[in-house]
Amino acid sequence: MKKILLMSAIILLSAGAFAQGRQENFNLLLKDDWQMQSVVTVPAAATEISKEKFDTQGWYKVSVPSTILAGLLANHVYNFDPFMGKNLEKLADPKLDKPWWFRKEFTLPAAENGKNVILRLHGINYKANVWLNGVKIADSTKIKGPYRIIDLDLTKNISYDGTNTLAIEVLRPFTPNKRDGDLAIDYADWIPYPQDYNGGIINNVEVKTYNKVGVKFPLVATDFDLPSLAVAI
Repeated sequence: MKKILLMSAIILLSAGAFAQGRQENFNLLLKDDWQMQSVVTVPAAATEISKEKFDTQGWYKVSVPSTILAGLLANHVYNFDPFMGKNLEKLADPKLDKPWWFRKEFTLPAAENGKNVILRLHGINYKANVWLNGVKIADSTKIKGPYRIIDLDLTKNISYDGTNTLAIEVLRPFTPNKRDGDLAIDYADWIPYPQDYNGGIINNVEVKTYNKVGVKFPLVATDFDLPSLAVAI
């Protein structure tokens, strides 16, 4: 029993020391002050949209998480209640079948200079291309699926002492959960889909920094000296 307690104490002390030396240094939740617009309305190149001085006059201001339609409703684009009667059908718009941009500018504190920077996407529905400061970080072959948590390394393209521009080009799912369709959010057969099929950023977006190395989902497995249980390794 004493050996078990001793080993447990050593493991806890080691884990604490390791966590202090390699802990996550900074966590920035990118929630407010996003801008949203359709690629049909703004056909500019992604390399320009994802730069600081791009003109976003006429873009919609949104907070994330948000679907495309939620962003439009928040900006009072429609003058009727979509949940009343058959009003949901009035939301039909060919632009909803095309990609939409979600754009956000942010800065890092001076204390984070030189640290590794990770963008964590907690949910994109359904596919996306991700750009930062004029550079494509990941395309829709990697950013795909509404319930996936995806980490992207921004370190090589981040500005530590200026404004960073993140632009996420989102495309809604098509024929979700049908044959040859996208494996996306589905409903019971008596619930109508919204016209954007819940396309958008449907969970948090975070920027994290690490002091060179980050560890996630650690696991300590204990091996007992069976059948006695007298020793645990």
